[in-house]
Amino acid sequence: MITRPKLIGVGLHYGIRFWLWNGEVRVLDFQSDSTAREVSEAEFAEGRRVTTRHQITDSRAIRSVWQRVQRFWRNHGPFDIAGNNCEHAARYVMFGHQKSDQIAGLLFIGVIALVVVVAAGTRRAA
Repeated sequence: MITRPKLIGVGLHYGIRFWLWNGEVRVLDFQSDSTAREVSEAEFAEGRRVTTRHQITDSRAIRSVWQRVQRFWRNHGPFDIAGNNCEHAARYVMFGHQKSDQIAGLLFIGVIALVVVVAAGTRRAA
């Protein structure tokens, strides 16, 4: 699993790096227009630094990841920033479950902001 800074806004864009039998490096890249594409690492990077987040070397785990890649490729569903984004896709392929730490972080910040606003309003009313 690899990341690079998003092109617009803050946060990271996620992809899955894999090697073909001929040694060529490719990336599974899920886009906001709901397309899943296979690209070179340079195409994925789009001029930005790529960071490896997780790498699997166990042959049994690699088989499981490959099976999830095939399932994802056939039926990845529409892109949804909160429930089916590039991070959800990458974590599903790597670990078998969809999760987005970035979305969870945004929700946490939103809750904290709401608590601060409510607390400030309560003080003014008192």
